[in-house]
Amino acid sequence: DRKPFKPRVNACKDSDGTLLNEKNRILGRWKNHFSELLGRDDSDGSQQAISIRADDLEPPDIDEVQEAIENLKSNKAAGADGIPAELLKCGGQELAKSLHNIIMDIWEAETIPTDWYDTIICPIHKKGDVHECSNYRGISLLACAYKVLSRILFLRLLPFAEREIGKYQAGFMKGKGTMDQIFTLRMMLEKSREFDMQLHHLFVDFQAAYDSIKRAELYRELLEMNIPKKLVRLIQVTMESVKCYVRVDGDLSDAFSTNSGLRQGDSL
Repeated sequence: DRKPFKPRVNACKDSDGTLLNEKNRILGRWKNHFSELLGRDDSDGSQQAISIRADDLEPPDIDEVQEAIENLKSNKAAGADGIPAELLKCGGQELAKSLHNIIMDIWEAETIPTDWYDTIICPIHKKGDVHECSNYRGISLLACAYKVLSRILFLRLLPFAEREIGKYQAGFMKGKGTMDQIFTLRMMLEKSREFDMQLHHLFVDFQAAYDSIKRAELYRELLEMNIPKKLVRLIQVTMESVKCYVRVDGDLSDAFSTNSGLRQGDSL
């Protein structure tokens, strides 16, 4: 039987370096850590409302919904709703029709069910001191029904993104990966030695890349890329009222809202 994912974080350090080992204090510390990371106000006071055009983007059809359901990964931890992907994938045509009706309502009203905003954050250790919260990244467990909508929005966004992305980017590109970049780097090293040329490398690791994105600037960039306004508004709706909980050893922290960053684990 598949066991639910439970991060093993039996102790952590407070902001002043004090080691915490009581459950409630540990949960409170993790909540404060991610709340500070994701709760920063990224508004610069210049955000403008995105104009509404009824004919901006065609709504998804039932085939898009079915494709998104089939794309859900099995054997993954469920989100706050407790519904696993397997349930949607085995639900058949009737479930797909019901979910399509819900998504059509979302497309028209540009609002999503409040429980789709509920997000469980699981801290995953990256490197360094296992008791230091900053050495963890948060993986978001999302409602499966929301993942279907997110997948549809992603596929609608993809053609516009591919038009803007440079041909040398391998990350997040279908058919490309780190092996392509490693091959390119090795070829450059070989040729630099062969022709006795200098070669300089710059490696940049953006700290908290997902968590530090300013949403207002993201929306502006999407509009400048001539992404349909309807699509930008729907993307904005998926982020505007997110409510998060941190899960540690099977227990959940109190809820907190987010104002910046993206949810790791979201197709978008």
